[in-house]
Order: sequence, then C-alpha cells, then structure tokens
Amino acid sequence: MAEIKLLALDLDGTLLNGEKQISPRTRAALDRVRQQGVLVVPVTGRPSQGIPQAVLDLPGLRYAVSSNGATIRDLATGQVLLEKLLPAATCLEVLDRCAQVPMLREVFRAGVGYLSRGDYETLRARYAGTSMLQYHLDTRQVLPGTVAEFLQADPRPVEELFFLTGSPQEKAALRDLLTGIQGIGFADPFPNDLEVIAGDIDKGEALRFLLRHLGLEASQVLAMGDGGSDLPLLQAAGIGVAMANAIPELRAAAAYVCRPNTEDGVARFVGRNAHGRHTGAVIHRIGQANHLSPRIEVVGEVARNVLDAHIVNASGPQNGFCRLGAGKAPHGAHFGKLCKCSAHLRLGPQSKQNGRHDQDQIVIIKKHEDRPFCYSKRSSLLYGCPLK
Repeated sequence: MAEIKLLALDLDGTLLNGEKQISPRTRAALDRVRQQGVLVVPVTGRPSQGIPQAVLDLPGLRYAVSSNGATIRDLATGQVLLEKLLPAATCLEVLDRCAQVPMLREVFRAGVGYLSRGDYETLRARYAGTSMLQYHLDTRQVLPGTVAEFLQADPRPVEELFFLTGSPQEKAALRDLLTGIQGIGFADPFPNDLEVIAGDIDKGEALRFLLRHLGLEASQVLAMGDGGSDLPLLQAAGIGVAMANAIPELRAAAAYVCRPNTEDGVARFVGRNAHGRHTGAVIHRIGQANHLSPRIEVVGEVARNVLDAHIVNASGPQNGFCRLGAGKAPHGAHFGKLCKCSAHLRLGPQSKQNGRHDQDQIVIIKKHEDRPFCYSKRSSLLYGCPLK
C-alpha cells in the first residue's frame, strides 16, 4: 500500500463535530499528520466564504476545495486553481423548469448565497437553535425579488443553485425533472437537499485536478466523508473512509467506516494510524498484518453483491486468517468468535463488559483484489484493520 501524502476531508458531518467545531483531539491528530508531510485538504460543499475560520487556521493548510469541487484555491497565494461555474442562462433554464415546484431556492456566487426574503425566513426557521444558524446568516444575502430576477439583472456565472425540498421523494422527483438540461450536474449532500452544479465537476473531479497539480497519485490519498456528494471523493481516493453517521450508500461504498463525527471519528481513525511506519493513516487490512490484534475496526456494511466472494469459516480447523496470509493466529480457533462489547469489538472465546456477553460467528470474505475481510453474520457488517 502506498504511503499517504494527502488527507481529503469533508467538513460538515466529518471533520466538524456536532457543534460545527474542530475538537482539540482532532486538531492534534491533524497536526501530527502535517508534521509527517501529509497535506490536509478540506473538500466541502460550502462556498469558499463559508469555510470556518477554525479550518482555515489549521497549521500548514495550503489548499481548499469548495462548492462541491467548483472551486480550488491556493490559500498561500490566493490563486484560484480551478473554477467551474454555471452560466446564468443555464441557471435560468433550470429555474424555469421547476418554477411551479414549492421549495427553497438560492444561488451561490463568489461564496455568497442569494435568496428571496421568504426563503431566507424559511432557512432561519429550519436552522433556529442549531449551530448552523450563524453560518447561514453570515453567508446569505436577501434579494429584493426572486433568484431568477437576480440572475436576469446580473447574468454573470455562478457556482451553484441550491434547492431544499420537503422530502427525499420530492428531491428525487425534482432531479428527474431537471435531468436532461445540458451542462448541469447534481450533488446530493443531504436527503432533502439538491445542488445543481456544472456538469463536468464534483468533489472527485476536483480531487483528481489537485492531484495532477501536485504530481500525486490517487493511491496516495485518504478521503473521509459522510454525504452523497462525498461518494465521488471517496471513489477518487486510494482509501475511502465513511463516517459512522454517513448515509448508507456511502458506508457501503467505503473501504472503512470510522466513528461518527460527534465522537472524533477523524482523529480516532487518522491518529491511530498516522505515526511510526504507518505514516499518514496507512491502514492494515486483515491479511496484511504480521499478527492479529484483540481489537478490530468496523470498515463498512456488506453490500448485496458478495455472492462472488470466497467465504471461509474462520473457526474451522484450518484457520481462515492464516490461510489468507495474516500470520499465525495466537489463539487459533478462538478467533472464530467475535464478541461485541459497547466500546470495542474483541476477538476471543469470551468477552464480558457490564455483565453482557454477546458472541457472534465470523467468516472470512476474500473479495476484490484478493483483499480479505472479516464478516459478522449477526450484524451484517464487514470488519477489518486489526489494531496493535
């Protein structure tokens, strides 16, 4: 596995905790990564002006990707490395096609969101009492009329159109309605939100552009996210990590799933593996470690397409871990049991915590590229990454 040189992090739901802050533990973990020569790059759906100052103040931060990949900035020089914008005429076509759909509309230009007075009040009500309210107030400007009227009066290109629907079903119907308009693409950060962006850009394409600029390979990137717009980002990285709070589709597609953002998931995942010879969060999968550990990490939900996987019962006489090259198991067949506790997952014949004792059969799955994983029959989860 290549040494990680770049850590690409979504912000909301990933790097930022429930209070939209970077915890001291996460800040310390990122600083250790930086000291080992790993670039930390925020990759967010927020406009550039919406990136929190606490993120911009991270030591050594050089690049930032905003508006779901529409803009990449060199923070040291102020240079805009990439800017993919939507023509005003295209935006007007989109707005005209969905003119009768009841929903919030706003347009982003130069990092500022413009919306009508009525939609502004809707936004205030939606985020009232939350940590996101001030962010929305600071990055929005109320228009005297509608978004369409604003674009007709000032037809300069924009970064994106944002729509807030009433349900996932309404969002799906809106996407179907807009599909076919030339030059547009979609980002799906949250269940009811739909962002219309330039058709040839997303977080993944922006990451590939930045890698070409830096002379790096995808195998040297670890990316972490939680939303639908993070799927292209994880697919463009050598290692994709979903937060435990991520949408099911992202967890299923990720190589690993870490703790949620409210439990310092980034710090726990990166910090544990960003020291010593595992520089920059290089992770061992089962089958690559020299020995097995009493703890393992949840790495993702089992997809439905595991029928082609080679499955071996790990509790059999020929231990599955050994057969897949993980080294000799110190407890032999006892590794055929996975005992689940509230804080950790332990391998062994028995494990008790708070009086509870919950055993689970595991098997070994040998999937794509001969990468072995551990599968829990009870929880339908894939496990991996033995920890020392």
